[in-house]
Amino acid sequence: MSGCSSSTNFLCKHPRSIKTYYVNLDFLPEGVTAVSATADTNDTDLTVGAVSVLEADMTIDESQGCAGDQLLAGRAILVQLSDGESDDDEVIITVCWVQSDGDTDCRDCRLIVTGET
Repeated sequence: MSGCSSSTNFLCKHPRSIKTYYVNLDFLPEGVTAVSATADTNDTDLTVGAVSVLEADMTIDESQGCAGDQLLAGRAILVQLSDGESDDDEVIITVCWVQSDGDTDCRDCRLIVTGET
């Protein structure tokens, strides 16, 4: 999941927030797109909501962080996360997708949930 942190695949959220994050698949070979996606976690306190492949190009603005990032249709996945328990330990969210060339791939994303519940 892309973020403005210097650490790859690292996210933060408040336990009461509902946030949509993105996985930027700009590393896929030219002409290959994601056609479907799933996400899950072993953390029973965290809820993984909607997971979808981006259907139209999108530019990230200041309110979403990483201003200026360009996400391309079929080459980014949106993942909605809610709930969670405030903890200093990282939670792992695994995002997997099926590609137009028939391959499947996955990435683990690290999440810290912090704040008062």
